[in-house]
Amino acid sequence: MESLSQRFAKVHESHPEYIVIIALFFTLFCFIGMRYMQMETDQEKMMPDIEEIRAMKNVRYEFGGVDMTYIIVQAPDVRDPKVIETMLLIERKCLEEEGITGSQSIADIVWREYKSVPSSKDKIDKLISNSSLINDDYTMTYIALSGDISDDEREIASLVNSLQRNVETTSIPHDMEVGITGTAPIRYEIRRFMQRDMGMTTYYAFFGVLVVVMLTFFSITRGLLTLTPVLLGTFWTMGTVGWMRIKLSMVTIGVWSMLIGLGVDFGIHVIHRYRRERETKSIEEALERVLFGTGRGIFFTALMTISGFLSLVAGDLPTMHQMGYVIALGIFYCMVAALGVLPSILILEERLVAKIKLRLK
Repeated sequence: MESLSQRFAKVHESHPEYIVIIALFFTLFCFIGMRYMQMETDQEKMMPDIEEIRAMKNVRYEFGGVDMTYIIVQAPDVRDPKVIETMLLIERKCLEEEGITGSQSIADIVWREYKSVPSSKDKIDKLISNSSLINDDYTMTYIALSGDISDDEREIASLVNSLQRNVETTSIPHDMEVGITGTAPIRYEIRRFMQRDMGMTTYYAFFGVLVVVMLTFFSITRGLLTLTPVLLGTFWTMGTVGWMRIKLSMVTIGVWSMLIGLGVDFGIHVIHRYRRERETKSIEEALERVLFGTGRGIFFTALMTISGFLSLVAGDLPTMHQMGYVIALGIFYCMVAALGVLPSILILEERLVAKIKLRLK
């Protein structure tokens, strides 16, 4: 172990620029992969593979289960011919969208019977008064759109945006309100909230840890250097998740803030030990002590943490499997960044400071 630490120390001291450049290229590669990160909003795919779930899927497959989207219509009286005409326009626009295979509404019932919208509300009332598509006081009804919703979250977003655009581009009476709900809109909103919460929690975690670290070192520079391993580890993990097409669920979107909290210790230990050793030793000797002493502790700590999170794979819930894999990978990357990249950055930072001091003289 000590001889290995000596070799690594020599590589860091001899070629710190190359190590940092390699890390930057890998970070760029992972940054591209982040574009392919996806969210899983289908509740069925978050369920364990048990008999009841398999039976439900078989019934849906054999008997043609469909996903429903509803356009809710509220008005003082939905039997009003103007309301029926507006519903008919919206329904026809929605039927042109890819993924929508059928529809049902009181407007559709009226059109099939009269081939037009009667000007008399009594005719409409006679036809739809007993329909299950309308409530008891005739103030609410809906357009039921059926279809097979895609598993691609981007296609779901595109469909929901198209349906909303169809409603917004239709001239709606001032006393009529129209809203959208159902499978696709709910999955769309879940995805939107997941993206927002993922960004917000990661942002708060990063800046919260940054403030604490800067107060610990009484230095902005050292605070940022301390967070380098966890930042690289988080970016690398996000990129790997994107390239591997691992879908994040409502359970796993918080792994990034957890990873920041778990991985920040590595950078703190490396910088503390390096600064202390540099007071009496050369760069190479200081790195040897860091990699052999602190590095060994970081390695075994990371190994134990990875083992702990990989135990989640033993469960039946797919979301727990994802959390175990992602955090274990993230801890591994944070360890690699702390021992494989941070020492080179510290050397470059030290040389840069020395050059600046020399010029100032």
